[in-house]
Amino acid sequence: MIQRNRGPQRRWPETRDDLVECAIAVLARGWGRPGGGGLGSLTFRGVIEEDGVRHLGGRGTVSRTTLVYYFGNRIGLLGAVAAEGFRRLEHGLDSVSGRGGLKTLRALGGTYLDFGLGNPALFHAMYAPEVWTSLKNGDWSAPTAMQWLTLAESERDACFGHFRAAVMDAQSDGSLRKGAPEHLARTVTALVDGLLFQALIENVKDRVSEERLAAELGRSLDYIIEGLRA
Repeated sequence: MIQRNRGPQRRWPETRDDLVECAIAVLARGWGRPGGGGLGSLTFRGVIEEDGVRHLGGRGTVSRTTLVYYFGNRIGLLGAVAAEGFRRLEHGLDSVSGRGGLKTLRALGGTYLDFGLGNPALFHAMYAPEVWTSLKNGDWSAPTAMQWLTLAESERDACFGHFRAAVMDAQSDGSLRKGAPEHLARTVTALVDGLLFQALIENVKDRVSEERLAAELGRSLDYIIEGLRA
C-alpha cells in the first residue's frame, strides 16, 4: 500500500489520532437516532466529552484549544475524519486488488459497498458537503484545517486509483469494453455511490436489515459490471 502523509504532524500524534477516533465514535452514536443530528452531531464539545469518557471516566483530558491546535476548526476535524475513512477504505481496496480483469473490479465494488454498510456514519462524513465545498473554496485563513481537507482529497484519490487500475487491467485482457479508463472508472464509482447512499437512507427510514441490503446491493453491482463487459 502506498504510504502517504498522515496529516499535519504535531508534538503528540497519538493524541491527535485518539481525537479522530473520538470524533468517529460521536458520529456513529448519532447515526440514525431520532434527533441524533447526523453530521451536525460532530462538535468540539462532543469530542471532548467522548475523550473524557474514554480516559478519565467523564473528566476531559483535552480542551477546545487542543482541538484547534490539531485541526484548526470543526471543518478541519471533519476533514480529518474523512481522511481517516478514506484511509481505511483504501486499505480494504488494496487487499482485494490484483485479482485480474473484471474479478478485481467486482471485488473492489463489493469491498466499497461492505465498507459503507458497515460504517454508515463515517461514510457520510467522508462525503460531507462541508468538506468538499471548503476545499473547493480554498479558505487558507485556517491552514491547519485546509491541510486536513487536502489529505482527505489525497486519500479519496488513492481509493479511486484502484478502480482506474482495475478498469485498465480489464480492458487489457479484453473483458471490459473500450473507452477512457478514467470515465469508465468514474461511472462505476458513481453508480456504486448512488446505490450505497440510497441503501443507507432506506436502512434509516425503513430499518431494512444489513444482510438484505448487502444481498440487494450485490445483485445491483453484478448488473453494473455485466453491463460493462466487452
